[in-house]
Amino acid sequence: MAKEKGIGAAFYAFADGSAVIKHGTQIFKGKEAIKDFYSSQIESGELQWTPDFADVSGDLGYPYGKFIYSEKDFTGKVNETKGYFQTV
Repeated sequence: MAKEKGIGAAFYAFADGSAVIKHGTQIFKGKEAIKDFYSSQIESGELQWTPDFADVSGDLGYPYGKFIYSEKDFTGKVNETKGYFQTV
C-alpha cells in the first residue's frame, strides 16, 4: 500500500487510533496527528525496512529492525536516511 498510495496513507490505514510516531525530537500521537504530519511531507521517496526480530506474547507483539528511506533531491542525487524502528 505504501508504494501505491504513499507512506502517510499506509500508516493512517494500519495504525491503531492511539499510535505514536517519534520523528527526531517531535512526537505525533494518534492517527490524525500522524496523518497531518505525513500530509505535510513530500512523499517522493522509498521506505525499506527489515525486521531483525519479532515476538508475540499473549495479545502483545513487537518487531524491531532497520530501515532505509531513500529519495532523490532536485539534482537527481539519491539521499538515504538510515535508522532503527520498533513497533508494538
